[in-house]
Amino acid sequence: SRPDLKVEIAYTGTDFVPATPAAIDSFKARHGIDHPYFLISGSRDGYKNVALFFKAFETLGDARAGYNIVCTGGGQIEPEFAAQAGPANVKVVILDDNDMQAAYSGAVSLVYPSLYEGFGLPVLEAMACDCPVITSDSSSIPEVGGDVPLYIHMDDNAVAQLAKHLRPVAVGGISMG
Repeated sequence: SRPDLKVEIAYTGTDFVPATPAAIDSFKARHGIDHPYFLISGSRDGYKNVALFFKAFETLGDARAGYNIVCTGGGQIEPEFAAQAGPANVKVVILDDNDMQAAYSGAVSLVYPSLYEGFGLPVLEAMACDCPVITSDSSSIPEVGGDVPLYIHMDDNAVAQLAKHLRPVAVGGISMG
């Protein structure tokens, strides 16, 4: 033991908590969110696999009109994603931690079909905000989510699996863990 050596432990986690109804309402009003919404977190290209969400969402057909899609990470929505979203209103936003907590807390579900994560913080943050999660069973994500999220296996049937998880949401909501 070395008395001159100070050791601190930093636990991986989050201090996010569910937002109040007033904070959720304020978030939705400021961003023009007027329907139930799915939340997509992070970059929309590459390993985050957001294309999988839009392919599955497209299968909802006319039911898409009853939803908004909120994508964090900024920029412009990709034309192919806008086409797949159809009549759904897609919002692309950059959020601070307070708005992110409101976004999670008010969402129908975080959809996070990532192919690879070192940790998967959005899954943990969403669960801390009582947001249902639909995610992949890739890399570390099942260790973060445990038995709470609905999982998608990343294989040739991934679009159909995700669409199957989205359909109950479109007709009345889902219950996690």
